[in-house]
Amino acid sequence: MVKLVLAGQVAIGNGDVGIVRAVAAHQTGIVIGFWLFLCLGLAIAIPAAIQDGFFGPVPAAALGPSQGTLVAAPGMSVEDMQRLSSFKVKGSPDSVFADGGVFDITLGDTGFTLPGIRYYYITTSSKDRAHIDMMSIGTSSRKSSRAELEAANAALRARLSAAGWLAGHEVYRTEQDRTLHGGASRGPAGDVWMKGEVVLHILEKRMDDRKPDEARDAGEWIQFVDLGRRGRWPGFERYVFEPAQSQ
Repeated sequence: MVKLVLAGQVAIGNGDVGIVRAVAAHQTGIVIGFWLFLCLGLAIAIPAAIQDGFFGPVPAAALGPSQGTLVAAPGMSVEDMQRLSSFKVKGSPDSVFADGGVFDITLGDTGFTLPGIRYYYITTSSKDRAHIDMMSIGTSSRKSSRAELEAANAALRARLSAAGWLAGHEVYRTEQDRTLHGGASRGPAGDVWMKGEVVLHILEKRMDDRKPDEARDAGEWIQFVDLGRRGRWPGFERYVFEPAQSQ
């Protein structure tokens, strides 16, 4: 079994556990910068998508045909993204590239395509405006129930595994980490994935307000994914990547 241990992997969006410990233990500019990127991206992209009705009650089949394909991945040149994409890329390397619609996205030379994307938010690094640094893309065509979201997450994990992506799990190497996780030595796999130089994190966001005494599976949800470059993924040797285990 192939195993890869990477320096600098912390789960994006795992605010209730991972990032609290990571920031406390490793207060580095790259971690802070990544979280600023994530928060800013969601603050801009998701409200704009909601306002434009992207996640309304319209059935996915009624959204219309794809408006083209965005070809992009962390580490890819901005020039290649603009040249290879049939979906018009809006924005500037000096700020951000961001837009919405109905389109597909091919993740650079990984060959992996995600259909029915609703928005993208792409940044470059202040030290390298010629290449994509980080991405956040909306993979849900509409708001869904908790059960539908979990089915969508499982389907995406199966596709990633079949396409040769490696599944990451967090390793609790210190006694403090193991204590925080009930004595476990490793975390679950299936949310963070890697292929080549691209790291992908499956994330979710609740779109309605919580209600008192609601059922555990309540709410309206969307799925989105964040992507970064392997060499710039924040954290400190916390993840191991290996082929996904058969379910």
